[in-house]
Amino acid sequence: MLVHVDLGVRVDGYCSDLQRMWYVARDGEATAPDDVMAPFATLLQAMDAGLEALRPGVFGWQVDAAARAVITGAGYDEPHFALGHQLGQSTHDAGALLGPRWARYGPRPNLPIEQGSVFTVEYSLPTPAGQIGLEEDVLVTVDGAQHLSNPQTELKIICP
Repeated sequence: MLVHVDLGVRVDGYCSDLQRMWYVARDGEATAPDDVMAPFATLLQAMDAGLEALRPGVFGWQVDAAARAVITGAGYDEPHFALGHQLGQSTHDAGALLGPRWARYGPRPNLPIEQGSVFTVEYSLPTPAGQIGLEEDVLVTVDGAQHLSNPQTELKIICP
């Protein structure tokens, strides 16, 4: 079983939005099974690819495409949602979107990314134990993007 927490706080008028995951081990398990760990590893790789592409001047659809290619390249179905959204004084702030150029997103994926913007970078994948979802908050700098918190890089195990 997976434990999934999606949370955010508001400090000085600005919002955060993070997701964290844990695997609840069954009796006799010391780690999560491969059919849980493989999607988790793919999510990390996809989010890293998106972060690598995220920099001033690129378009949101390009960032999403870099991450989406990792997901589909690993044999998973294409995600049905965007890689990330802007954060500001609301959790889903207006402005650029790290998403595909689908009609439902309007012009937002075609907006250039600006230095100083804050975005989430998030995806999820199905596993036999439930949905794995990760979400990080990042700041766009002149050189790319940097995490605003300590990113989750391993699936923590809760033993019975």
